[in-house]
Amino acid sequence: MSKLEVAYDLDALLIALLASLLISKGIWEFSFLVLGASSFLLMITWKVLSFGSIDTFLIDKIGKSKVANKNYPFYSKKII
Repeated sequence: MSKLEVAYDLDALLIALLASLLISKGIWEFSFLVLGASSFLLMITWKVLSFGSIDTFLIDKIGKSKVANKNYPFYSKKII
């Protein structure tokens, strides 16, 4: 199994355990707060995480694409 599959399986197990704990304590409404906080932390983690040698492929190269900057006059006029 790959690391991704293991991480997914562990997350599924832990989320189910956490949800059952919150339900048994009668505070299931906090599950939405936990979900939002964990999503925010994951977003921050992905933002600051380095992917090593593929970082150069992941960086957005705005302004360097010739196709994106090309002027297409036929898109701005009505064709009859």
